[in-house]
Amino acid sequence: MNIKIVCVGDESVGKSTIINNCINDTYQMEYNPTIGIDLFNFLYKNSTNICHCHIWDTSGNEKCLPN
Repeated sequence: MNIKIVCVGDESVGKSTIINNCINDTYQMEYNPTIGIDLFNFLYKNSTNICHCHIWDTSGNEKCLPN
């Protein structure tokens, strides 16, 4: 099963922080802005399923969006 998620929101609200916390179980204290789009891929496994997850992390900066 494939799951695709696009994380969209305003600039500097914590989209990347939430994704990193969920995937890597880490919390980053310093601010590193996303430039354009970051793509995260990982496997989620439970007792009956394996899911291929693809998360698109957008920058939230309107200047980075295509016309």
